[in-house]
Amino acid sequence: MMGLNIPLAILPFTNTAYFRRAPFQRSLRSLREEGVSILIGERGFEPHDPGAGDGRRETFPWHCALDAVETAL
Repeated sequence: MMGLNIPLAILPFTNTAYFRRAPFQRSLRSLREEGVSILIGERGFEPHDPGAGDGRRETFPWHCALDAVETAL
């Protein structure tokens, strides 16, 4: 979708250990530079503690991604 002027929002489901890794942070920066809306932290999904993801699936904020794309349209 990048390069086609189509709004793209990414809502990563990740834990804090992975979120802190330099390669992940570089990827987020790169995607943002290309205009991708990254919905993590206050704007979307808060990374969970490693091993605690199962308990977060039920409350995953899908609406954040849908709202971001709708707003961009």
